[in-house]
Amino acid sequence: MSRYYTLVVVPSDHPERACEAAVELLYPLMHNPDEPTKAHNFDYMYSPEDIADLTDDITDHMWTVSKILAPEILTGLGVEAIVTPEGTWHEPMLNRPTTVLDRRIDKARQVLGEHSGRLALRHVLHT
Repeated sequence: MSRYYTLVVVPSDHPERACEAAVELLYPLMHNPDEPTKAHNFDYMYSPEDIADLTDDITDHMWTVSKILAPEILTGLGVEAIVTPEGTWHEPMLNRPTTVLDRRIDKARQVLGEHSGRLALRHVLHT
């Protein structure tokens, strides 16, 4: 089993619905026992609310995208995948060795930059 962080980008017009909107984007990408042969990206997840409940971690797991675009912030988030509002899965894998890190940061910044006014929620996914 492996665990990794994923950013899910959602509209910012209703922040109180952000977690629900993120889960709606993630469900089609999650393993479904009713369709065991269907391709999936992960088996189960913890939302930002779940993380806080399970760990008593008061660290913020939700940001406006424009606030996390700086390379040093992106790499500090340890994100391996990004899901955009249309439900597309991107894998810049920002926690990889520095020999390819600059290209991955550029890719992540490009993906996120198209959604700078939206919210990004960090989820923990398990495979």
